[in-house]
This record gives sequence, C-alpha cells and structure tokens, in this order.
Amino acid sequence: MSPEETIHLRVDGHDVEVRADGSLLEVLRDTLGKTCVKDGCAPQGQCGACCVLVDGAPRLACVTPISRVRNREVTTVEGLSEPLRSRIADAFWRSDAFVCGFCTPGIAVRLHALLNEGDVPDRRHVDRALAAHLCRCTGWQSVVDAATTAAVPDAVADGDGHARAEAFDIVLGRHRYLADTTDAEIWAMPVCAGTCVGILDDVVGEGILTCADLGSRLPPGTMLGLGETIGDPGDIVALALGTTVAAARRTAEACRIHTRDGVPDPSPGPLDSAEWLTPVQDPGFLEPEAAFAAVDPAGLHVRTQSDRPHATRTALESAWPDRSVHLEVVTQGGSYGGKASPVPALLAAAAAEVTDRRVGFVFGRRESILWHPRRHPAKVEVDLAVHGGRLVRIDGRVVLAGGGADIGPCPYDVPIDVHVEVVAGRPAAPLRGDGLLHWTFGLEHALLDAGVGRADSLASMPSRCVAALGAADGWAVAGSHRAAVAAAVMLADSGDVTALTLAVGGGEPAHRERDIMSGAYMGLGLALSETVPMRAGVPTPGTMRSLGLLRCGDTPPMRVLEVEAASEDAVSEPVADFAVAAVPAAVAVALRLRFGDHAAVRQLPMLDSVPATRARRR
Repeated sequence: MSPEETIHLRVDGHDVEVRADGSLLEVLRDTLGKTCVKDGCAPQGQCGACCVLVDGAPRLACVTPISRVRNREVTTVEGLSEPLRSRIADAFWRSDAFVCGFCTPGIAVRLHALLNEGDVPDRRHVDRALAAHLCRCTGWQSVVDAATTAAVPDAVADGDGHARAEAFDIVLGRHRYLADTTDAEIWAMPVCAGTCVGILDDVVGEGILTCADLGSRLPPGTMLGLGETIGDPGDIVALALGTTVAAARRTAEACRIHTRDGVPDPSPGPLDSAEWLTPVQDPGFLEPEAAFAAVDPAGLHVRTQSDRPHATRTALESAWPDRSVHLEVVTQGGSYGGKASPVPALLAAAAAEVTDRRVGFVFGRRESILWHPRRHPAKVEVDLAVHGGRLVRIDGRVVLAGGGADIGPCPYDVPIDVHVEVVAGRPAAPLRGDGLLHWTFGLEHALLDAGVGRADSLASMPSRCVAALGAADGWAVAGSHRAAVAAAVMLADSGDVTALTLAVGGGEPAHRERDIMSGAYMGLGLALSETVPMRAGVPTPGTMRSLGLLRCGDTPPMRVLEVEAASEDAVSEPVADFAVAAVPAAVAVALRLRFGDHAAVRQLPMLDSVPATRARRR
C-alpha cells in the first residue's frame, strides 16, 4: 500500500495507518476491530450510537470521512480518560440508566466530553449535549440522573459485583451484539423492493445473490423471485455481499431493481374514518436485525436475536431437514416485538450454504424500516351505558389492520365486552402494548365525552393508583383489577408537557422503575410525534429521525410512585405495557381539559397539538 493510499491518525493512544477512503466508523469497526463504536443508522448520522471524540470534541463517526481525521486524535469509549470514564459507567449502573444498552457507549462518550468541562450540568445542559442521540429504551430520566451523578466525584458504590461488572461491559462497549460479530468471512445485506407497484422483472448488480441463487430451501415469501408480484416495499429481492458491512452496503446501494406491469394497490386501507384513530407506527429499535450462519460437517450453525427462537429453529429445521441445526440466541439490542421473524436466520443460513463461508447478515437502516413489521393502524368505537351519572357497562369494537392483538384487561369495575375485528392491511405485528394502547386511548376519550366520573368507576387497585397521583392536568389508567399503571400529565401555560408521574400497583414484585419509565417514554412518543412516513398509503424509505422518536430535550421529567399491593395482587401482569397505554390517553385528556375538544387530540400521534408541534420544532 503506497503512502498516497494511507493516512495516519492516533486512536485511543495508538498510532495507526489506515486506508484513506471510507468513513471513520468503517475504519474503526472493520479495520481496527473497535466494535465498542456501534452502527445504528449508518450513514445517516441520526442515532448517535457511533459517537467518538476527535481532538476531544464529539463527532458522529458514520458521517465523518476518514480523510478529515488525518493526523488527528480519535478517542472511542475504550480510550476515555480515567477516573471519569469509570465514574460514568458506575453512575449508569447506579441510576439503572440503560435497558438494551446499544446506544449507551455513544452516550457515555458524549457525557464524558460534557463533564470534562468541569461544571456540574443541569437538565438543560444534558438535554443540549444529547440532542444528537436517540435512546428507545430508558425514557431519558435515568440517563439525566446518571449524568448529574457522574459529575460529582465520590467513592465507587458497593453492590453486586457481578451485576456491576456486567453493567460496565455494556456502558463501555465491551458487550457484543450480533452485528459486532468478528468471525464472519463475508457480510450479507438485504436489498428491498422500495415499492409495492409491479412485478419483479430483474435485479442487476455485482456481488449479489437472488432467489434463484439461494435455491429452493427458502420458505415462500422469504425472498421474491423474478416474475413474482411485489406486495410491500419491504419485500426482499436480493442479498448484497461484501467483505465488511460497509462494503455490503455499497453493493446494495449500487443494485438496480426493474419492475414491469405496475398496477397500484387498490386497497389503501379501511381505516380512513373513525372517532378515534391510531395510525401505523414503528418499533423504532436502534440495533438493526442481524444473524450469523456457518455450515460445516457437523451441521448448520446459526446465531439469532429473534424474539421467537423456537419458531426460528422450526423454520430452519423445516428448510434444512438433512442437516443438524445448532441455534444460539444472543443478547438483543431492543425489539418491542419487532424482531420475531425467522427471515434473517433463514437468509444467513442460505447464504452460508451457497458461498460456503461464515456469513454475517445485517439490515441497513433504510431496509430495516421498510421490512420490519409495524404497529397496527386501528380505529376504536366505544358504546357506554350510563345510569344516574354512573358508568354501568362498556361495549366496544377495535378494528385492526394487518393482524390481530389482544386488548388486555380493563381497570373499570363494570361489565365489559369488546370485539376485536381484524381486516386486511399491510404487514403489521402486535408490538409493545398493542391493542391495549388503542383501546385505552378510545375508552378514555369516550368517558370524557360522556361526563362520567371516571375515578368513581375504577376497581380497587386502579383507583388507589389514581389517588396516589395527586394534582394533574389530566390522567388516565390502564391495567386490571389487581395491577395497574395510572399516568398523570402536567402542562405549562403554553401547552408543553412539563412533568409525567406514573403510579404503579400490583404486578410482579420485581418490576423496575426503569421499565415503567421506558413504557411511559414510548407512550409519550406515540402520543406526540411517532409515525411512519407514508405516501399513498405506502411506507416510504425513512431515516431514524423521520420516525419521530423523542429526544432527551423533548422528554419531560418523570417519576414513578409505588402503590402498595396486597399479597394476592402480586400477579404476572405487563405493567410496563400498561404505561405505554396509559400515557397517550393521559396526554389527550390533559389537552382536552386545557384547550377543549378538537380533532388534533382524537388520533395518534396528536401532531397538531401544542406539545407535539413544539417537540417537532425542537
């Protein structure tokens, strides 16, 4: 390699010579093996997972050309200075400030730069520092707590040594997710149709595998073959290969898809009118779908991150009945129900068999958004029986497009009969709180319309949760007679959501405050800003930012109150999902009581409402 083809830089205290092309992220991960720097959305530069320091200043590695760091100092989370680095990791552990942990190393780098300035940051400083970062899991409150805790030097806390060591591995990037695998000889990235119009006529590109190349083992629908009708923009039409993830991405970008006989889909969807609407929304996880596969005389070896590993094993054994299947399930960087498909494992296995190489498989961000299942769009109809100003019965209907879901329990102590109707629609899946989210939103609106004393109609445990909230501009509750989450919203005079309080009672005794905040954060995003860009009823290629995930500065302070439950109330209930369902309804109630009833608050997200407008402007 001639001097003209290389550049010099210093990475984590070591001088290196690297090729002078590609991004800094590509060099760090693929050339230098720095998998502590995560790839969540490359090359979009919108999630912050790849944050590093360049001469001490935070930079997003996926949008930084390697040529711009010639002769400069690059610091990953591995090379951050001590003792601040360990203080940050310890503060994240003590504050329970991560769930899946995929985004955390990048956030730790950003906070290290902030805290190196010497001052103890307040919420405003942390919000500004983390404006370039997304975190799907935590709800941000615990991250803010960790930042302020790490700013104050003190002794490392005592506690469970194993749990602390595990936390340090996650925060400092030593924990490896599936796409961090280093034993892949070749990488495969799916190529998606990007349209739902036409018949697949040809796929043109160098270094690709089509359905014909992968043979007949794949179940129908896994990948489209020539002459098949494209039914969804996420339909996979080829695999792009490369020696690195970045090389596979370049192969995918150069691929050209040709269609013929295009006929627009005549069914844009049946949910075009209703009193309460909840449109399609994205699970929004930061870690892309991935898999690993290798074939040897001992059989087929597959690593998966699937939500449903048993279904994945069944699919692999059905496709390869002549091979012994060895399946390993690895830690997942979040899914919320969106990583249930066996397709990544199937395609990785097929590519490994055809190439006779160890294959790493990973989705690009655009392809991931197009392909993975989204939350059902729905409409909700509610019929209340009221006698003497009191609620005596609830009847309802929830129409879901693209699949089914269970609305779950009801916190109101009256007879209830809700019919769930499933109609045709684009691929969707029961994501976190699905069904219950839609129903709670419509029910709380209907109760407000009817002028019913909502608190007087609650069962015992939900009633105690609501009583624990205290003053609020609006509240709502989700759950059962024995376990519930009540959410209270406070508004500023401007209409901004300024505080969110969650009261939790019953459920599993081991449920954690962090999990409730995580559910509340997702519910708030669904209320204010989360949606999937659509054109003529079809999801369009998007970026992480286009999904509307709330940033740290868009998220109000949260607190969780524990409501003591009797021993018989300690049941297995999804209290975090109850938080997902209660928060959007609580925001709608607060806005209606403050500003009056209008169309903006009768569908999710409430994009034309005051707090939603302000969040989008920020």
